[in-house]
Amino acid sequence: MKLSSRLVLFLDIDGVMHRAENGSFENMPHLKWLLDYLPDLHLVISSDWRLTMDEAALLALFPMGIRSRIVGTTPYLRGQPREQECRQFALEHGVARYLAVDDDTTVFSSGCPFLVQTNRYIGLDRAVAERIVEQFATSSWTRKPYYG
Repeated sequence: MKLSSRLVLFLDIDGVMHRAENGSFENMPHLKWLLDYLPDLHLVISSDWRLTMDEAALLALFPMGIRSRIVGTTPYLRGQPREQECRQFALEHGVARYLAVDDDTTVFSSGCPFLVQTNRYIGLDRAVAERIVEQFATSSWTRKPYYG
């Protein structure tokens, strides 16, 4: 699938899809709302869960309607922060418009322009979903080549 004209959201799991590490995926309705609201939005799993589960098991965590919008996982770049893994995926797939939703700011640079931070103990709620919509609607930046 060509992603250059699509919106991509890099998706963490713990602290985003559920509070902390409770594993409940209780915030799935908010992700569904976001995907319904943004029909050109596709998901890329950036969570560390991608390192311990194969792709089929990871996809099985999501309902079919959401699963069909997941287009991959970020590469594992040993010693590199998650921000760089997102940038690498975007570069390899020609993605120009993307955001990352994550609760952990330590894996992104200070002021990272594409990070939408969640509260670890709340995760992806309606307010965060609306912030993502707003950032896609108002963001004037696009991916710049990164050669680091």
